[in-house]
Amino acid sequence: MPEQKCDPNSYIRTVLLAGVICSIALMLSGLLMYAANFTPASLMVLNAGIALLIATPVIRVITAMVAFSMNRERTYALLSALVLAVLTVSFVIGVRT
Repeated sequence: MPEQKCDPNSYIRTVLLAGVICSIALMLSGLLMYAANFTPASLMVLNAGIALLIATPVIRVITAMVAFSMNRERTYALLSALVLAVLTVSFVIGVRT
């Protein structure tokens, strides 16, 4: 029986769509809370939506790396790991400044 491969594109599409929808929902909730009654919680919810939107591409790279590894596509998995390393280094440098 042939080994069944997963489709990396479907996983990536799902991660990107879920990340964007969840971040929009958080940002809209934060804005509505802010408009109704300004509280520090409303700003926290708004910031969580922005953080999720920023984190979505990183989660996408991790998803791609795992999906390519499951399919034994080593070249693409290594390239995804390299992209993740570059993102991590840039994040660390950005936090330090």
